[in-house]
Amino acid sequence: IHQPIRIEALGNGKYRISNKRFHANMEDLYGRYEITEDGRTVCSGNLEDLKLEAQASKVITLPDIPATKVPGAEYFINFSFCQKRDTEWAKADYEVATEQFKLSSSEKPIFVPEKGNINLNETADALVVKGERFEAVFSKEEGTLSAYTLNNIPLISKGLELNLFRAPTDNDVMKGSWYRAHLNDFTVKCYDTAVTSNDTEVIITVSQSMGWSIHQPFAKLNVTYSVGCKLNISCTAEFSNKVENLPRFCIRLFMPRSFEAVDYFGYGPHESYIDKHLSSYMGHFSANIADMFEDYVRPQENSSHYGCRYVNV
Repeated sequence: IHQPIRIEALGNGKYRISNKRFHANMEDLYGRYEITEDGRTVCSGNLEDLKLEAQASKVITLPDIPATKVPGAEYFINFSFCQKRDTEWAKADYEVATEQFKLSSSEKPIFVPEKGNINLNETADALVVKGERFEAVFSKEEGTLSAYTLNNIPLISKGLELNLFRAPTDNDVMKGSWYRAHLNDFTVKCYDTAVTSNDTEVIITVSQSMGWSIHQPFAKLNVTYSVGCKLNISCTAEFSNKVENLPRFCIRLFMPRSFEAVDYFGYGPHESYIDKHLSSYMGHFSANIADMFEDYVRPQENSSHYGCRYVNV
């Protein structure tokens, strides 16, 4: 990231600001800071006296985490430096430098489900789990969760799907092996379904395989769905030598088109990845799902946001 200012965290609320310019001071810029709690601003202020000469630096002291700290919350401090006046290349208030530092750990309280009334009804081809506000339908034939409603609102438009594929990028020189293994068009076969229950959840275990056409399966799986006041999905898999590497291992969730807004706490506001997120920052963002699509000349990944703590749709 090329920017004219460097900010370094020294500890105990001290930060070093350095002017990286070789021939100009910082009188044309102003700076601000803000401290966020789980992505929401809890305090902010201006950075005074930034008249640093070329290649000069100074140490400033700022308040650290607020006195009233929420247990389990994540705190960050964000710095921003912008232009005071219009220039030939950008308008006033254009941001020329930014930096973020984490101020606290992110240990969240352990979720403990409450006991409640959960009913299980079994038919020839489905398992229906009902709670006070939700209903989950599990298809024995497809071996997956086929319907889920909360407060009488359908949250999925079709059954969940196991997925091992993604659109190849220019750097995926091994993508030929993906197609040879048919990771893009395999079928799932369900062999056995077992169900148990307790006071807080219904546990459904499925034995499945993945393969293409009449070929031998390239993977055998045991998938466990724990349905209660929260939905947990766990899986163990054994792959044959047909699969050299996996481009992806996940479950696809298809939601109705009426769910068109999203907010998340992660690196944004633009796309970010584990190896490309220095130009983004950790925060709370909202967007329209359609606006998160990037129409690349060659189909590639879209809307990735590294380090997401949660996503609401």
